[in-house]
Amino acid sequence: MKKNLLAVTTIFCLAFVAHVALARQGKAEIKFTTLIQHSQSAHEQKKNYAIRSQAEWQKLWQQMQPEAFLPKSTRVDSLMSKIDFNQQMIIAVFQGQKPSGGYGIVINKLQRDNKQIEVFIEEKSPGADCFTTQALTYPYHVIVTEKSAQKVVFTSRQSTSACR
Repeated sequence: MKKNLLAVTTIFCLAFVAHVALARQGKAEIKFTTLIQHSQSAHEQKKNYAIRSQAEWQKLWQQMQPEAFLPKSTRVDSLMSKIDFNQQMIIAVFQGQKPSGGYGIVINKLQRDNKQIEVFIEEKSPGADCFTTQALTYPYHVIVTEKSAQKVVFTSRQSTSACR
């Protein structure tokens, strides 16, 4: 009888430890704030970034040259200086050069597990029946979130707008 009780208790404990371990592997959503999102930039390549320092941010900012494209009412100096890199980091995604308007890129969600942070991106394209501006565009989205040393991976999905 005592052997059976010991076996049942051991199985119960092992099951509990396994349950806790699986729960810790679960994914948690991370909050973020959009810093800037626009369709024009001097950054022409399709590329994604996890920025963890002021120096990295300044380098990317110089590549983007958003001052030339943003409305005068946007406080560029506040976009540069309001990040506390001791507690925050920037994630930036660039769609690259596009042949017309109607394109866009947006970070929809951040998720963390015990190994990494996953950034979920939606890349939008205009449908064949859409009216778009006939100018080159360079869509991008830059967000601020809590700082982490974890690896950042990017998962992108494509969507096409139906306009009519």
